[in-house]
Amino acid sequence: NINSFKKIMEPSLKQMADALSKFKILSPLEIIEIDGFKALKFVSQFDMPFGEDESYTIRSWTYAIQAGKHFYQINFSDMENEDNEKIYAQLITQIKLKKQL
Repeated sequence: NINSFKKIMEPSLKQMADALSKFKILSPLEIIEIDGFKALKFVSQFDMPFGEDESYTIRSWTYAIQAGKHFYQINFSDMENEDNEKIYAQLITQIKLKKQL
């Protein structure tokens, strides 16, 4: 059930906030559909260290697709000076999943 799956995923967002610098949710966890499968999506942003004195602000689109007892996770990321949101939206609609017997 997708609502139970969502409740299971919600604590992992808290864990990400604890582990990643300046983590914030840009688009909350929502139920969507990918190739006929129920899935979860959220968009986040965080800083990733690079070297000793530098860091990059990363935006990440996370998709978790329920598949029986397992799930597939797909992530797309860009940096703050890029804008790949339209490309990622197109890519996710092109994913084809095989139904399990």
